[in-house]
Amino acid sequence: TVGDSPVFDTTDQLNGQPAETDETDRLAVESRPIQLEESIRYVFSQAFRSDIISDTNQRIYVYNNGRTLTIVDGVIARVTESRFDLYKDVLLYRSQETLSERLMNLGIDVTVSSLGKFDDRPALVIGAEFPDQTAPQMWVDKETFRPQRLIFPSADDELSGILEIRYTDWQSIGKTWYPMQIEFLQDGTTVRTVEVSHYQINANFSEDIFDIGRLMSEYPQSDQMSGHSGNQEGLSEVQQTIEEFKKIFE
Repeated sequence: TVGDSPVFDTTDQLNGQPAETDETDRLAVESRPIQLEESIRYVFSQAFRSDIISDTNQRIYVYNNGRTLTIVDGVIARVTESRFDLYKDVLLYRSQETLSERLMNLGIDVTVSSLGKFDDRPALVIGAEFPDQTAPQMWVDKETFRPQRLIFPSADDELSGILEIRYTDWQSIGKTWYPMQIEFLQDGTTVRTVEVSHYQINANFSEDIFDIGRLMSEYPQSDQMSGHSGNQEGLSEVQQTIEEFKKIFE
């Protein structure tokens, strides 16, 4: 591995319907894209943190050993993940055992696999029989074994539609590889794009920044805090993500 604690500076853009988010995060709202600078930190196989800070606002998302926390504008907004947070998992977990366990927790049946093709390259489809897209699944390049896409269909009682996360422009960083662009598509429409603008290997930072218990004691809870599953309310999940970013942008 490249080390236990890399930092990636990204641009995050959101597009209002589906969201494309990278290390440069772009979000388009009402035909007006939102673009924000983001700092992402990893402690591989253990913890992840994203910080988006504007002149007046801040969004913090932390994942640590199965627990999650999102803080927006100094207030705890939710203690569970949305589907838009799941892109980190195939990058965070570095062993087959821990990644397989996480994929199973996400509903991906790692005992099922088939061969498919993505961008004219042969792919291994984990969790479904190609071309079925009704089951949660991960695609990896058959030759390099680097993730190509995650697909999460909506449940029968949801209106959220199919969320696809694409990992592209993989580059060598030290002793590991990382996608320079991550794209989010909701029912085929790009809604978020994350692009890496800078990275640092073996960065030095305190483990306290991943301490969810400490953060929960430091920040007040929102009266409307979401304590339920991030998959729960269909399209409201997309809108909730957009609203979180709008607070920072405005």
